[in-house]
Amino acid sequence: MVSTRGALEGCAWLSSAPQGDAAQREVDQGALERGAVLHSGGHGAAPAAGRSAGRGAAARRRGLRLRCGRPRVARPATLAGAAFGPLVLLGLAAPPAASAQESALALRCAAASAEAGVPDEVRAFCNLVAQGIEAIQPRIGLAAAGGNPIAGTASTLGMRLGRSPRVSVGGRITAVRAGLPPIRVAGSAEDLDFFIPAIAADASLGLFQGFSPAITVGGVLSLDLLASAGFVFLPDGKGFEDGAPFHWGAGLRLGILRESFTVPGLSVSATYRRVGDVRFDSPASGFRLDGIRNLSIRGAIGKRVYGIGLTAGAGYDHYSSDVAFAVAPPQPPPLVVRMDGFDNDRFMLFANAAFTVLVITGSLELGWQQGGDVVQGALPAPDFDPEDGAFFASLALRLTI
Repeated sequence: MVSTRGALEGCAWLSSAPQGDAAQREVDQGALERGAVLHSGGHGAAPAAGRSAGRGAAARRRGLRLRCGRPRVARPATLAGAAFGPLVLLGLAAPPAASAQESALALRCAAASAEAGVPDEVRAFCNLVAQGIEAIQPRIGLAAAGGNPIAGTASTLGMRLGRSPRVSVGGRITAVRAGLPPIRVAGSAEDLDFFIPAIAADASLGLFQGFSPAITVGGVLSLDLLASAGFVFLPDGKGFEDGAPFHWGAGLRLGILRESFTVPGLSVSATYRRVGDVRFDSPASGFRLDGIRNLSIRGAIGKRVYGIGLTAGAGYDHYSSDVAFAVAPPQPPPLVVRMDGFDNDRFMLFANAAFTVLVITGSLELGWQQGGDVVQGALPAPDFDPEDGAFFASLALRLTI
């Protein structure tokens, strides 16, 4: 068996090679010319894979990159619609995952397999590793981001008496259920199931008090600055190396209503987040995500009921990484595939319950993130379904002054 570690470490594209380099285009074109070899043998999915390969290669020859489409969002007509209309439409319009991106990964597996002259089983295992990358990228991003950007509330902070801003600082622990298909040992049927924990220090600062059109209605168009930093802990026992990548984020929360006796808190937020490099290595395969870039959009509504602050919300996340992965066939050399800007999209829901004593708020969050899509041509994994969603939970403690 050939190790994949050295093959991934030799991927100079991660730091220096230009995107869409000529060498990769030549490999892809060569795979298409040998399409009869790749897609013969009576496999039912072969014609569809061939058409997908042709479209992907044609797009690259025109200098286009395959990316997820951006759903178009109509302008909301109400305050509630302003918070949740875009998020609902994004969730409905977005496919379970970035199907064009998955097709691009499968195409690159086919191209590299044709260039190396490996059997169809190796190409199918390459697609299975691509399936694992498609599944794990958003779960790691979710562990860093969580659901509600300010734990336990949907309202903006606003200002204290005078012009001094209110400040909130706190800590958060999050755990996300995740998994990988059986990619550690070729021919294995044992999926990898695990939890991804993360810790974060969160801070927010009131920038603008907003407008108050009525006596008990305030915080309209108020604005908070958001920031967070922490670590994601990946399980070493499952094949991950450097298992605690650092993450940081910054963004804004726009208030639509601030919670009062008569109205709930209502807000939307957008945060850019970055997670450090992720490495996975095993005897049969390995992969590297050169950072995870995440744009998180959240909408939340909340109201205090009998002393308990209840918040519910929805969110949309866009993830992007430069990817390299390797498969070790029975005979060397390893099969290496790379792709710049592999994108993923996910829709999610969350709910918080919070209790406040003076200036300290403790909160519990439960949430769910949608699943992905199937990479065509991957080997079957009996217990691994990429279309399954994932649940997550977090505990947070926050000080507001």
